[in-house]
Amino acid sequence: MSDLRRSKVTIKDLARLCEVSIGTIDRAINNKPGISKNTRERVLEVAKQNGYKPDRVAQSLQSGKTYEIGVIVHDLNNRFFSLLVDTIQQIAWEHDYYIQLAISLRDTKREKEIIEHMLQRNVDGILLFATNTGADFYSYLRSIDKPIVLLSNRVQGPKGAEEIPFVGLNNCEVVNDALEEIVRRGYESICFVSPYFDYSYKHNFYEIDQRYRTFIRFMQEHSIEHRVFNTEKYCEEISAMELHGKTAFFCASDIFALEVLNLFHDLGKSVPQDVGIMGFDNIDVLKYVRPGLSTINYPVDELGKTAFKLLIDIMGGKPSRTEKILDAKIIWRESI
Repeated sequence: MSDLRRSKVTIKDLARLCEVSIGTIDRAINNKPGISKNTRERVLEVAKQNGYKPDRVAQSLQSGKTYEIGVIVHDLNNRFFSLLVDTIQQIAWEHDYYIQLAISLRDTKREKEIIEHMLQRNVDGILLFATNTGADFYSYLRSIDKPIVLLSNRVQGPKGAEEIPFVGLNNCEVVNDALEEIVRRGYESICFVSPYFDYSYKHNFYEIDQRYRTFIRFMQEHSIEHRVFNTEKYCEEISAMELHGKTAFFCASDIFALEVLNLFHDLGKSVPQDVGIMGFDNIDVLKYVRPGLSTINYPVDELGKTAFKLLIDIMGGKPSRTEKILDAKIIWRESI
C-alpha cells in the first residue's frame, strides 16, 4: 500500500498525481464546469484508486451545504414508512447525501419542534410526511428558507396560493376503479375501514380523506349500502355487525386489512366466500398471507426517489414542476 493510501489523501495530493492544478481537481471532484470530460474522468479514477474522500466540513464552509437532508415520517411500525425510509436512504447515498431521520408519531406539536431542530442543524432540505395541516401550518412552511417537499400528505394554503412542492398518488382514480370492480364482482354492501380517521381534520389526513370522499361519492352515486369504521374499536364494531348480502371491506391500508382478515378468521368466517377484503399499499409481508390479499400497490420506491430528486432539483435551483402525481396499480388476489 502506498504512503497515500495509509494517510488521508488531499486535493493537493491529487493535483500532484494528475499533474494538474488544484482548481482542476476542485472542478472534477465537485462536478463544476470548465473541465473536459476526459480530464474529469481521469481525476475521478485517480481519486478512487487512492481512496480520496472529500472533506465535508471544508465543502460545507465553502458552499454553505451540509450534504444532509431531513426526513420526517409518522412511524416505523407500518412497513410503508420503513420501506420509504430505506428507499430515501439509498438514493441519498447515491447522491453523496446523508439523512437526518425523525419520527413525528403524528404529534402536531412535536412535528414543528423536529423541523426547527433540523433547521438549527442546517440541513439542506426536508422531506416531510406531514402530520399538521391548515392555513397556519402552510404559512409556517412557506416562511422556512430551506426547500421542503411534501410526501403524500398535501398542506394547502388559501385558494390561489402557491403550492408547496408535493409528490403524491392518484388516490381518487384508483379507489374509484377498485370500487367499480368490487361491485362488478357482485358485492352488495361495502364498508370503509380507516381507524383513527378524524373528521375534525386537526391532523393531516389528506390521502385518507381522498380515499374516503371517493368512497362516499361512489356509494351515493350507485345507491350502495355502506358503513364507515373509523374508531380504534373498529374490530369490536365489525364483530358486532350483521352481514347483509355479499359484503366487502375496503381498508385504507394493508395493516387494517390484515387485522380484519384475522378477525373474520377468528369469527369462523371464510374469505372471500363469506366476506371480501381489500387493502391499500401492497406492503412486502403480503406474500406470506393466505388467502392472498387484494390491494392497491403504492409505488413506495417511486415515491421516495421522485421526492428526493425533486428536492435535489429545488436545492440546485433547477426549474421543476412542484407537483408530481404517481399512478397506483390495483392487484387482485384471492381475498375479494
